[in-house]
Amino acid sequence: MDIYAPPQDFRTPINAVLLTGGRIKDLPESEPQTAGKGHIMIGSKPMSAHTLAALRASKYIDKIILVSDIEQEKLAPVWEGVYKTAPTGKGVIDSVQSGLKLLPSSSDPVLLAAGDLPFLTTEAVDNFIEQCLQNPKQAVWYAFVNKKDSQAKYPELRHTWIPLAEGTFCGGGFSCMRADAFDYLLESMKIMAEARKKPLKMARILGFKVLFNFLIRRLTIPMIQETVVKIAKMPCCGIMSPFAESAYNVDDAESLGQARRRMQELEAEKN
Repeated sequence: MDIYAPPQDFRTPINAVLLTGGRIKDLPESEPQTAGKGHIMIGSKPMSAHTLAALRASKYIDKIILVSDIEQEKLAPVWEGVYKTAPTGKGVIDSVQSGLKLLPSSSDPVLLAAGDLPFLTTEAVDNFIEQCLQNPKQAVWYAFVNKKDSQAKYPELRHTWIPLAEGTFCGGGFSCMRADAFDYLLESMKIMAEARKKPLKMARILGFKVLFNFLIRRLTIPMIQETVVKIAKMPCCGIMSPFAESAYNVDDAESLGQARRRMQELEAEKN
């Protein structure tokens, strides 16, 4: 596939796709079954409804597509602000594609948000988009968080950390991409999936320079960005979020329990 050439601007407000699917590992049998992990209760609202509230209040967000197996007319009032609903797919890629289908296929940016970000704030969303505005000539913008910021606010939270020359980081729970770039990304994802269990093929794709520098802990953010651009065949930009809540994902029963305790404390303070 040809290299994707994005426009040179980043127009706001932008639309958003909020994912609610997926399952939580090791969920107790006593836990009520839901349409997806985004519908699991944390405090007074379903998990993804907390994320929705942060998106809805952003001055940079217009329409919000909720990817959920619950039909729009059956959504509770807590989901107010959803423009349309789209059915979840077999996996994340299918679910993103399902949500994007309800938006115009254009070069305009779309925010993609995981539905397991219960502590996401509007301030974090606005900061991310404002950084995207400062780097408009991209096709994809992806969030990441410094370990120091995360542990300062959420010391109990576990992540898959990546040690780099500049520090230790993890991926954030949202990204931004131009709607019509998705098909180009699909091609790259297929190539990576095919090489997943073939170490030599994966090494050729990533480059031995990247692997060597990672092993000796000299891999840098610019090196990673250069590699992503090469694989995706489009301009991509990493956005460092100073907000730890940008990476507070609920992936298992342990983090669900931690999130519920934190939310209980927050809601008690408000009341």
